[in-house]
Amino acid sequence: MYVSTCQRQMEKHNLTFLTPEEHYDYAISQMNTGYYEEAREQFGNILTTYPDIDFAFYGLAVLDSITGALRIASTISLGPLN
Repeated sequence: MYVSTCQRQMEKHNLTFLTPEEHYDYAISQMNTGYYEEAREQFGNILTTYPDIDFAFYGLAVLDSITGALRIASTISLGPLN
């Protein structure tokens, strides 16, 4: 398990994304496979580069609901019609 974690950490630096949507898809795949902290980091990276992308906040809200954290209020305030 430790070796697997180290390999994932080393592979992260080789990742490049052409669009924020592509980056989001990767974050969702991390979340779906149970790599919650990696997914949270990827959503954070998206928001660092694109602070107004509402779908990254929605991804974080889903992640927070899975892990027990709350972020729904800020998500809804960004895109109340979604």
